[in-house]
Amino acid sequence: MANPAPTSTRAGEFFIKVRGFSKSLSISLANQIISSASNFGILLYLLRELEKLEFGTYSLGFATILLISGCTVSLFSVPLAINLPRLPVDQRKAYTLNQLVISGAIGGLIVLIGLAASWTLEAYLPATEIYLAVALSSAFYGLRDLLSRLAFSERKESVVLTSTTISSVTIFLGFFLTNILNQRLTDETSLLIYAASQFTGLLTTYLLLKLPKISSITTAGLKDSFIRSWGGGKWNLMTNITYNLRTQAHNFISAPILGFVALAEINAARTFVTPAILLIPPLSQIVTPRLAQLRTTNPSRLLRISTLTTLTLLAICLIYAATLLPLLPWALPIITDGKYPDIDNLIFLWCANTILLSVRNGLSITLEVTENFKEIFKCNLISAVFAIIASTTLSLHLGGEGALIALISTELLLCILLTATLKRQSPRLKLGI
Repeated sequence: MANPAPTSTRAGEFFIKVRGFSKSLSISLANQIISSASNFGILLYLLRELEKLEFGTYSLGFATILLISGCTVSLFSVPLAINLPRLPVDQRKAYTLNQLVISGAIGGLIVLIGLAASWTLEAYLPATEIYLAVALSSAFYGLRDLLSRLAFSERKESVVLTSTTISSVTIFLGFFLTNILNQRLTDETSLLIYAASQFTGLLTTYLLLKLPKISSITTAGLKDSFIRSWGGGKWNLMTNITYNLRTQAHNFISAPILGFVALAEINAARTFVTPAILLIPPLSQIVTPRLAQLRTTNPSRLLRISTLTTLTLLAICLIYAATLLPLLPWALPIITDGKYPDIDNLIFLWCANTILLSVRNGLSITLEVTENFKEIFKCNLISAVFAIIASTTLSLHLGGEGALIALISTELLLCILLTATLKRQSPRLKLGI
C-alpha cells in the first residue's frame, strides 16, 4: 500500500493551485475591467451622440450581431471549451485550428450574404451599409470568441487581455478619427467601427496563440472536428436561436410594435445595468473549462464550484442594483444629456432582470458542462415561446415597461425549468442534489 503524500507536500500543491487560479482570476478581472469600461463608455458616448431613432436602429443591429455570432459560438466555441480538456495537450491547437477554419468558412458566407443584402436593397432602403457592418461584426466576433476559449483553456488569460485592449483602442480610435474628420457619427459607422475592433482583436489573439500552420489541416481532421462539435453543438445552436428570441424579444418583437424611438429608450435604460451584465460572460469563460475537467474527476465538487459562481454573480448584481437606484435622480440627466428623462422605471426593471440573469447563467453553465444540451434547448424553447407571446401582449398594453416585464417573467420561468432539469439529472450525473 502506497504511503500518503506528506502534509507539507499536499499543502504546497494546494498553494500552487490557489496561486495559479488567483493569477488567472486577476488577469481576467483586469480584462473585464477594460472590456466593461470600454463597452460602457462606448454605449454612453453613442447614447449622447446618436439621435434616438439612430440609437434604436443601432440597438437592433447589435442584437442581430449577437444572434448571428451566437450561432457560431454555440456550434463551435462552447463544444470546443468542453472538448479541449479531454484531448491530449499536443492535439488541442490542431483541433482549434480545424474549428477556426470551419467557423471561418461560415463567417465568410455570412459576409457574402451581408454584401448581397447591401447591394440588393440599396435602391429601396437607406443606409444599407448596416447589413454589411452587422455581417462583418458577426463573423469576426464568432472567430475571436473561439480563439479566446482556447486561451482560457490553456490558462493564457493574458492573451485575451491583450486582445481586449487592442479591440478597445480600435473603437476609441475610430470615434476619434470620425470626430477630427468632422464626420457625423451614425448607426452605420458605429457598427462598422465595432466590426473593425472585432477584427483587430481576432488578429491579435490568432498571432499570440501561435496555432499550427494552415498547411497542416487535413480533410479528415476537419471532418473529425466537425463531428466532435456537432454532437452537442446542434442542440446548443438551437438553444442559441431560442435564447436570442427570448432575451432579445424586446428588440425583435417590440421594435415593430413600439417603434425605434421606444426601442432606444428601452436600450438606453439597459445601459445603466451594462457594467453588471458584462461581468457575467468573462467569469463564465474562466469557470467553464475548470468545471468541464471536474465533470470526470469530481462531480460533487463541480456542483459546489458552480453554486459558488452563481452566488458570486448574484451578490454582485444585488450590490450593483442597490448602489445604482438611489443615484438615479442625480446620474440620469447627466449621463443621458437630458435626452431620456423618463426611463427610471425601465432602469428598475432592468435591475430586476439582471439579478435573475445571474442565477440563470449559473444554472446554464452547470448543465452545459454536463452536456445536457438537449435539455437546455427544451427549457429555452418553452421560455422563448412564452417570451414571444408575453412581449407581444404586454408591449401592446403597457409599452416599453410591458416589454421588460415580459423579459423578467421569462427569465424567472427559465430559472425554474433549469432548476427542475438539474435536479432530475442529478442521480445520473452524481451531483448529489
